[in-house]
Amino acid sequence: MAGWLRKQDVNLSPNRQSKYIFGNWKMSQSFEAMRSFFADSTRQNVDPGLEMAIFPSFTHLGEARKLVGPQKVYAIGAQDCSDEKNGAFTGEVSAQSLKELGVCLCLVGHSERRQRANETPQSLSKKLAVLQECGILPVFCIGESRAERESGRVDEILSSQLEVLKTYRGQLILAYEPVWAIGTGLTASASQIQETHAYILKQLGGPWPLLYGGSVKLENAQEILGIEGVHGLLIGGASLKVNVFEKICGFALESLNR
Repeated sequence: MAGWLRKQDVNLSPNRQSKYIFGNWKMSQSFEAMRSFFADSTRQNVDPGLEMAIFPSFTHLGEARKLVGPQKVYAIGAQDCSDEKNGAFTGEVSAQSLKELGVCLCLVGHSERRQRANETPQSLSKKLAVLQECGILPVFCIGESRAERESGRVDEILSSQLEVLKTYRGQLILAYEPVWAIGTGLTASASQIQETHAYILKQLGGPWPLLYGGSVKLENAQEILGIEGVHGLLIGGASLKVNVFEKICGFALESLNR
């Protein structure tokens, strides 16, 4: 069902028949650039089977919700949340606070958070739980380092990261982002993506969609979207310019109509 991410009804489930194009702005978009992005957007209607979302920084979430307008063509997500419900946790942002801003998605376990914040399986599990309780859909990120791939440990590493999901019973979107391809200009080959996605999907018990992320750009997005087992993209730098991002969304629509 198109547009379910923007509805209040969180019982609607993500599926592998739709395409998901998500833009993670990290700490790269200014307030004025964000305003220009939404002002220059040419997408005025919700397209069946296509879900588009932007993940701005915490300080921009409230304004982003206003800027998407009444049609709500874009869903708005957060890049992280606290693993605690509330309390004396200076500098953290609770899932409930995000819910009150109208956020309906939240990244969990992005490699940059795993590395910089030393996130553990226990903290990731707690984040999944608090997000589920607040009715926010987690986008759970996994991926291996270059050294882990070169040493032939990809399956081992991904299986270890997926352990967190064994006790999770909520809705979920999964994103595979090889760490060595994030922000490096390096992109996994089509055969690497297909092989790794096939392995991940085999490990999953639920019907959760699986996105690919890692130096996705205009030049390779169409090919990646055509790979079996890829249900969408989690895009970094290429999502900052609305004309580029929406052209990639167009590729996703084309792949749906094939």
